[in-house]
Amino acid sequence: MERAATWCLRAAEADLERALERNAELGDRVHQMGAEGQTWQGIANGHEAIAAGLRRDGSSDGAGGARAPPNALDSMEPHYILP
Repeated sequence: MERAATWCLRAAEADLERALERNAELGDRVHQMGAEGQTWQGIANGHEAIAAGLRRDGSSDGAGGARAPPNALDSMEPHYILP
């Protein structure tokens, strides 16, 4: 009887250790995804600012629409690196 209880206790401890390790891994992943989300939000905000500037510049010439110079966005240097 004591052997069975010892075996069950060891199995439960092993399960707990695996669960704690998995929890730590998932916590790290959540932290990483939060940082990635902030990075992407910054990129989106930058793109919105560029678009607003292009709309503003395009509407001031009397053309009535947002017109960017050819390849204006293509020539921009990327300021981020994807993981």
